Amino acid sequence: VIPRWVPDGTLRGSLEVWLTQRSADEPAFPGMWHGPGTYFLPGESDEETALRLVGNELRPARLVKFEQVISINLRHDLRFRASTRSVIFCCWLDGIPAEGRWWRVDRLGELNLIDSHHEIIALGLAPFLWDPQRFY
Repeated sequence: VIPRWVPDGTLRGSLEVWLTQRSADEPAFPGMWHGPGTYFLPGESDEETALRLVGNELRPARLVKFEQVISINLRHDLRFRASTRSVIFCCWLDGIPAEGRWWRVDRLGELNLIDSHHEIIALGLAPFLWDPQRFY
């Protein structure tokens, strides 16, 4: 989850997150919006995964810092032995990625957002909301 505060004339400003849109011909989630993410590869560390994600989905931006927020199974609806474990990070970038855009958090309900990403975004914002001054 990649957040930022945007001045809007109020005391704190508007909270936004960076989202990308999948292509219309993708079989799993055609045309849907999502927070950037990827699977861990075998033997890969958190930092290696984060750097690979930045290189694949967020270039030319550079990862400045990331903080793990939670590790949780958001796919509890799966009815077989396997499950998907989501390790959610709050991330800070230097620069703007080539693809995607900023969306105001209070307007995410207007988007065709992958369902689990509502929860991922809410969880990922925790450190940013807890102490916003440290991330300016």
